[in-house]
Amino acid sequence: MDWFVVTEENLEQKLEEINSKTGNVVLFAITPKGYENLALGIAELRRYVKDQQAIIGYYEEALTDTPKEPEKPKEDS
Repeated sequence: MDWFVVTEENLEQKLEEINSKTGNVVLFAITPKGYENLALGIAELRRYVKDQQAIIGYYEEALTDTPKEPEKPKEDS
């Protein structure tokens, strides 16, 4: 998937570019507020997935007989 910004100034150029690459022009548009809402929704989804992974990890560790060694902190490069 290719993302790029289309403005009034570059509309004709982008339409020609798309048409020359694919022969078809299909655009999805989003407002700045819509993009903000999309970003917030994705961030919330990522947070939820991380929470679920932590919960699953906790129960997997609780159900095993051998304790898991704690991970060593990664050093910044």
